[in-house]
Amino acid sequence: MRFLGIQNCEVEGFGLYQMFRHGAAVGVQFHLEVAADDVERWAGAYDEELRQHGGRLDELLAQTRSCDHELTALAEKLIDNFVRIARNG
Repeated sequence: MRFLGIQNCEVEGFGLYQMFRHGAAVGVQFHLEVAADDVERWAGAYDEELRQHGGRLDELLAQTRSCDHELTALAEKLIDNFVRIARNG
């Protein structure tokens, strides 16, 4: 099994391994479609739980925003590759 990560975009406590490949199968352990605005909305709704686990909303949002462009580009690449493979069999 090969683990894939996002360079320079580690979220503390989660590491880089949020995606894996086993043969032709690819699995993701995250919401590929999520952007910084989504994280802000979700984290705001669960701010108390975030604090209980030692997290801070402002830090989480700063980390997310710093990676947003890279995450969007990677999501687009993954989707494009999936569609290309699906079309070509």
